[in-house]
This record gives sequence, C-alpha cells and structure tokens, in this order.
Amino acid sequence: MSSEIGLLRPQAREERLMHPVEFIQRSAPRQEEAARMNNIRSTHGLGAATEVALTEVTLLGSRRLGALPTSNTLYHAYRGNFTELNPSDVYGLPEHDPNVQPAPRALVEKQFHGHELTMKTLGL
Repeated sequence: MSSEIGLLRPQAREERLMHPVEFIQRSAPRQEEAARMNNIRSTHGLGAATEVALTEVTLLGSRRLGALPTSNTLYHAYRGNFTELNPSDVYGLPEHDPNVQPAPRALVEKQFHGHELTMKTLGL
C-alpha cells in the first residue's frame, strides 16, 4: 500500500494568545450565563432550565435565507436585551451591534501597528 494514501487528519485549530484581562472579559458572559441557568435550575427546577435552554438554542439556531446576515433579533427580544426595535437591529451586521465591541487593547494595537500584537504576528 502506498504511503500517500491515508485518513485525513484534523486541522489544528489556530490558537490565539490573549492578555489575561481580555480572557476575563471574554469569559465573563459565559460565567454570567452559567450563573443565570443555575439560578433558574435551583429556583424552578431542571425542567424549567431545560425549556429555557432549548428555547434559546432554537432561537439562536434560526437563520435567514440567502446571504442576509442574521442579527438574532428574536433571541434578543426573548431575553429582553433591548427596549426598542429599529431597522439596524433587523438589517445590521454584528460589528454594528453596540453590545458586541472589540477589546480596547485590540483597537489601540490596530491603530498603531496595523494588526493585533500576538506571539504569532510577532514571529515568536
């Protein structure tokens, strides 16, 4: 058998080094979500927590047809994350979402250096 034939190997995921503060900022929403689900589970039981989680996964999984970007408007309405609905919520891109902004450190690095400074971009 030829040595060229073989199974495909999984591609290595690109690892990105993060500053500790950036790691804390990025992991805070997951910790808040875990605390919220734990609160629902302890207050109303496992059935209520399962129903809420299933509803949120369903709402986040619904996508638009074609090439239109999704803004997860129905999910945000379900969670009560905004008080009014405007056209930018429906047709806006994720980078225009005021709730999702890049880290200040990344903005400064892109301004001064043209890219984020990580060990990979520095060649180390």
